[in-house]
Amino acid sequence: MRVLAIPVEVPSPLSGGIATSTSLLYALLEKYVDLTMLISSRYAKKNNKKLWNSIVIPAIGKSILEIISFGKNAAKYINKNHKNYDVIHLHLPLGLGVLHFLEKEVMNKVLVTFHTTYVGYNNMFKLIKLNEIKYIDDFFGKFGYYSVMNRIERKLSKKIIFASAVSKGVANELISHYELEKVEVIPNGIDQTIERNEIIPDWILFVGRLTVQKGLIDLLKAIEVLKNEGYKFNLNICGRGYLEKFISSYIHKKKLEKFVNLNGFVSRDRLVYFYQHSNLGVIPSLYEGFPMVGLEMASAGMSIVATDASRIQEIVCEENKDFIVRSRDFRTLANKIANLLENIDLPIQIGAKNKAKCRKEYDINNIVKKYLKFYYIISSYK
Repeated sequence: MRVLAIPVEVPSPLSGGIATSTSLLYALLEKYVDLTMLISSRYAKKNNKKLWNSIVIPAIGKSILEIISFGKNAAKYINKNHKNYDVIHLHLPLGLGVLHFLEKEVMNKVLVTFHTTYVGYNNMFKLIKLNEIKYIDDFFGKFGYYSVMNRIERKLSKKIIFASAVSKGVANELISHYELEKVEVIPNGIDQTIERNEIIPDWILFVGRLTVQKGLIDLLKAIEVLKNEGYKFNLNICGRGYLEKFISSYIHKKKLEKFVNLNGFVSRDRLVYFYQHSNLGVIPSLYEGFPMVGLEMASAGMSIVATDASRIQEIVCEENKDFIVRSRDFRTLANKIANLLENIDLPIQIGAKNKAKCRKEYDINNIVKKYLKFYYIISSYK
């Protein structure tokens, strides 16, 4: 079977998001299918390693410009060469432009996987106050960009014959807002390799891009509450992003230097070290489809304090669900972190159950089998 995959980004374990989930997926899928990928030239330029089984498609600019330019050029290739492939696997939201330019005759072999939706992002920005916006793209997001993209995505979804979503939450968005009749839920998968080792009771871990979406403003407010209440802890923040200077300034202003470490981008080995030794993880996101960092934390045996918008309720065990709070509720976020800091055994017990659930439900080998089954259904569709 020949499969043409369009992740847009270069699959990479450390990039986060779609790039991380597709790196695991396609590394295994290529053992079963003849796989080719279409990659945006912008992401290809940022990649230091040789791209495997890929065609670089020209794209200009960022954001909507890249979506349109990559989409037009990738669709041109697909429309011309689609008879050479049995399945075309398109990942959204980055591949939305491709969906726009694809010809109708191609759609009967296209699987569209939604990692997030624009209706989700649009709803997220309703939670963000104007004075919390520190970046021009977020300003446009607050005032119209995601609303427009939501309408475009909803219209283009009517072209789709085969759709999958990485979580039940994303599937519900598609069914209720975009009126897709059937959406197959195929979650992201994880390679079970991380083992816990000498847990440090006061270590808290955040991993992700330093952006407004990730809820870092609320996390820092929660940390300030914990400091003022006399708790001893060490929050390790791993990641880079446009909020880095703001976060650094906030830490200094609130005198949190003894409580928060900004580690920047960390190597895979260093990240695994944090997973092995941290007592608990925090995911205060304002919107996620199915967070890979949540999957990695849970599969490593960590307990997690998170917001309901982070979508980890599909990942963690029942006991961990008591530590999911409403988005933007930083005081309850602080209380839940405090509960786990106070009880040495509880995070370990919850973490063990999280790991068992991930091993059972999200092993990457089983996820690959689900995609292969879907591929065969599509390839035989008339």
